[in-house]
Amino acid sequence: KVQPGDFISLDSGEMGYITNISWRNTIMMERTNNVIHIPNTRLSSAIVKNYDSGDPSFSVKIPIGVGYDSDLDLVEKVTMEVIQDIQATIDETDKNFEPTMRFQTFGESSINLMAYFRGKRYGDQHPIIHNFIKKLHKRFGQERIEIPFPMRTVIHRNQNEE
Repeated sequence: KVQPGDFISLDSGEMGYITNISWRNTIMMERTNNVIHIPNTRLSSAIVKNYDSGDPSFSVKIPIGVGYDSDLDLVEKVTMEVIQDIQATIDETDKNFEPTMRFQTFGESSINLMAYFRGKRYGDQHPIIHNFIKKLHKRFGQERIEIPFPMRTVIHRNQNEE
């Protein structure tokens, strides 16, 4: 069941907010403000994921990579301070959820970790991610924690060389 205001995704890939339901079709507004008219006969046979039915809160996972030379205790301390600041100051976070972070893998050029939040609704992930990245980037800069990027060495041979 969908109703106006619900954020849904269809098995065909479209995602958006339901704005109107009539006897003939359902109107969905994409985030890009494109309007999609979905015939109700098609909607009734589609696989629909409704992000707002039941418990509308939504897990927000933010991947982060730090350099191999990083002090992981400092990385954890700084990341948790930023996580707690975001939890306290951003209205879209679910205040009943305890956000956290976990180191996950050794990557090609970084040690990878994940920050976990919960938004009140599906669309709340964007301001949470936006503010977290800005604040964490600033703090990592202040603490001189490196955010690495992959590097490649390319060897170009001249065809005249054997």
